[in-house]
Amino acid sequence: MNGFGSVLPTRNPSESAEAFLDRLMPALESSFYALTGPAAANTYDDQGRVILGPKGHTVYRDDGTIAIAPNLIQIDTDDLAEGAVQLAQTDIPTLVLANKAIFGDAIVLSLLAGDLEAVTAEIDNLKVNDANIANLSVTKLLAGTIGVNGVYIGSPAFELAGADRQLRVRDTQAVPVTRVQLGRLGGGAADYGLVIRNAAGTEILNANGLGVFVVGTGNLAYNAATGPISAYTNNQIPLGSTWTNAQSVTVTVTEPDSVVYLSFTCSAQVIADPGYAATVQGRLVRGGSSLVTGSNVAYAPAGGTSYQAVTITADDSPGVGTWTYNADLQWISSAFPSACTVQARHLFAVELKR
Repeated sequence: MNGFGSVLPTRNPSESAEAFLDRLMPALESSFYALTGPAAANTYDDQGRVILGPKGHTVYRDDGTIAIAPNLIQIDTDDLAEGAVQLAQTDIPTLVLANKAIFGDAIVLSLLAGDLEAVTAEIDNLKVNDANIANLSVTKLLAGTIGVNGVYIGSPAFELAGADRQLRVRDTQAVPVTRVQLGRLGGGAADYGLVIRNAAGTEILNANGLGVFVVGTGNLAYNAATGPISAYTNNQIPLGSTWTNAQSVTVTVTEPDSVVYLSFTCSAQVIADPGYAATVQGRLVRGGSSLVTGSNVAYAPAGGTSYQAVTITADDSPGVGTWTYNADLQWISSAFPSACTVQARHLFAVELKR
């Protein structure tokens, strides 16, 4: 028996909590009705709240929340002594907690909780729509889409800056330098690329190519910046009063804006007539067109003999193609037997690509 004048059912050891509550609630209602009888109209307390109605009683807590209502009993777990409610191994299809509960080992099929705190939770399959997590440690993360402003992988030295659309790698100096940036580098829609810096922070590679003063000649492939070619003949040849080809080279130009630098040198012997001086003229020619002509590259006074070094230089911009350059010489005198010979004839040409 109990204070209600009837016997309330007790839970069978093998009975689920849901089945027990289904049997308990009608017995509680019957006990209330036995004491008060069915109400034909509502009864109100001094605050105007319904405390008795046709469907049963309503009991309010001091804070105004409902503790007991028809077909409902709510217990604030703060009102329970520690350990007053313990579920050792219980199947609970649906559990609604108003404040706090302590479970030893419970299987909950559906949990609705306003604020849930757990020291350790083992969950086979967790589905979460939204979560705020201060620190997350996972052994393996599989995700379709991860939306974050910044991700540090391993350490802050390797950063995926999602908001900036950029990957950054920093070194470990006392004042770290961002050595690599990949992604969006500026405010424009097309400002994407790669920047690599040395330890001092100087750019050595960027979206437009190499930085300034960062490539040594040892890093260049042969003929990458210049294309040199030369021809040398040591034997002696005579000159006449018409143009004589002293040396030739053929140059293949690969860049449209390249400049070809030419330099011709030789050793000349000039023998002048006793009554007249003798001079030697020289020129550099491409394809029959003279680039430069020197009117007095070697000289001997009347009746004299001279040995001189001859030098002729020129710059040319022929464009892409294969070109033949000639160094021509001739002597000028008003009388015979003036004569001239040359030897050690060297013609050097180089394509300056940059």
